Amino acid sequence: MNNTTFDKLCEPLLSYLTSESAKIDEQSGSRKLLFTKFVKSLIFYYVYKLDSLRSLVTTLKTDNICKKLGLPFFAKSTFQDGFYRFNSKHFKGLYEHLLRDTSLLRVPEIASLGQISLVDGSLFPTLKSMDWATYKETKNAIRLHLSFHLNQMLPTEFWVAAGNSSERTFLLKILKEGFTYVADRGYFSFEVIEKIAKAKAFYVLRIKKNALYKVLKNNSLPDKLPVCFKNVTDENIVFTNDKQQSKTRLVTFKVSDSQFYIITNRFDLTTLQIIMIYAYRWQIELLFKFIKRTLGGIHLINHSQNGVTIQFYVLMIVALLQMKLKQSCEQEKLKIQDENKLDTISKTSVPKSKPNAKVQKKEHTKEPIKHIKEQAVPLVSKQYIQPNTWIQYINSKVKNLWKMPKQWLNKLKNLLSNQFNENVINILNE
Repeated sequence: MNNTTFDKLCEPLLSYLTSESAKIDEQSGSRKLLFTKFVKSLIFYYVYKLDSLRSLVTTLKTDNICKKLGLPFFAKSTFQDGFYRFNSKHFKGLYEHLLRDTSLLRVPEIASLGQISLVDGSLFPTLKSMDWATYKETKNAIRLHLSFHLNQMLPTEFWVAAGNSSERTFLLKILKEGFTYVADRGYFSFEVIEKIAKAKAFYVLRIKKNALYKVLKNNSLPDKLPVCFKNVTDENIVFTNDKQQSKTRLVTFKVSDSQFYIITNRFDLTTLQIIMIYAYRWQIELLFKFIKRTLGGIHLINHSQNGVTIQFYVLMIVALLQMKLKQSCEQEKLKIQDENKLDTISKTSVPKSKPNAKVQKKEHTKEPIKHIKEQAVPLVSKQYIQPNTWIQYINSKVKNLWKMPKQWLNKLKNLLSNQFNENVINILNE
């Protein structure tokens, strides 16, 4: 292995590709375009920010960077054949391997609230000739249904289907015991909340303002709430039209000119925690924007259902690989900071033979810098803390460890053929 930055980026896939590629090639009857080369070429396509399959073919043929990365040239027709020859289930297996075997950081403050999954769907415009992507009479579209694990800020499950496919069907299909599912108004129905409860799972769902219900109990509100939240209420209710008459919790609040009605069967959390769990639903919207605009997923390079599914698996794989590399670089920076801090303490320490109370007291404050995940501000606590404090705290961590700025992605693109070393880490951490 050349140990380039591209090699480092793809490293989490290596064990799966080594053990499975030969079997996949045999099953697919592929002798020219092998599975490993096809996967790495598609990863390169998205990381190098190419805009068409023709651009990929031209770059593989003429750009010296491809030779340095060990990416051979294939004709456009060969690549198109790959989208039909390789079953998308093999990319699903690769993606599941990445989720299972790649260690990613967690947001401890969110983890303290349990396993939280954001669910939503987003439309991708397609050609009218794509008959399987039915949406409206005048146009076709694909709907990407996605489950986003808030604890680790990554997509875990998705379904590529026609634009008119059901969002509720996807939600009910992925239910897992103990998870809290967060979704917008389109996912709510009495059947949905009943099936979530039967699965021993939880929901935080926005509903329409005209729902009819009866108030069973008014819950007490925190003494302090961020000033952006107005007209906050917290009640236990039953819906008038619900045949099961299941007890649920309704939290309402106003932000600017928008009124929100949120129902949940999480009776163990505070009012603010319910509001913030729903507020973080916006993270899945940011992911869709990242996939469409930053990674270029809005442009499809193959129009078959199998080919489109492959592209979305590769997009998710690329997003996870980039996040893993970014977090690894950040952790390396923190490790260096720890070592430098310890070295400073060692050089300034006072010999034991000449103790000095004042100096010892000063030294006692010079502890090694703790990693971010050890500096968690507890959200579930009997002693209420300033809400703005932990909201800002979480946001700063998300920005540092999970946000993928365009500048960082551009630097990664420019460093792909460089030997991965401390210099590359420093540049990516700038």
